[in-house]
Amino acid sequence: MFGVAVVGWLAGGSLPLVAITAGALMVLIAQRDPAYAIERVDWDLLLFFASLFIVMRGFEATGAVDWIDRQALGVVGDGSGWTAAAAVSGVMVTLSNLISNVPAVMLWRNVVPGLPHPELMWRVVAMSATLAGNLLLIGSVANLIVAERAESRGVRIGFWEYARVGVPVTVLTVGWGVAVLIAR
Repeated sequence: MFGVAVVGWLAGGSLPLVAITAGALMVLIAQRDPAYAIERVDWDLLLFFASLFIVMRGFEATGAVDWIDRQALGVVGDGSGWTAAAAVSGVMVTLSNLISNVPAVMLWRNVVPGLPHPELMWRVVAMSATLAGNLLLIGSVANLIVAERAESRGVRIGFWEYARVGVPVTVLTVGWGVAVLIAR
């Protein structure tokens, strides 16, 4: 419950409201099946996910996000849908693999409304951030869960082994996604 409250607070929610909501959720789960509520929580994963938001805030505080934003906005500035979509996709793929896709989208929640064609750019952000998780093993929490479960069953999925497939798949799917969104 504490981890959920911290994540909600770091995401911009009111700490008391987030804590109450997290507590209510835990009570509801525990009432349905107390054993499930205790045994099924992957505390390492919950802590890892909460830590991503802390990293996001630190990344933001260093000025790195502002630098990335300025570079992307410089490219987006010409107003062309293709150029803007490609730049936004590049930023989402980069940020999603540095700090994960959910924190990456949160960092751009205030940038997208000021971009040319904001409705289109929101679609590009959603598509790119979702597909960006395929780039590297660390690009998605789901990838890490699968790799961890596979390793517990004797199958090791290494970083470079994953990237050998993930990089071309991501480049092709994000490129295709941009083309489809712009064509619409």
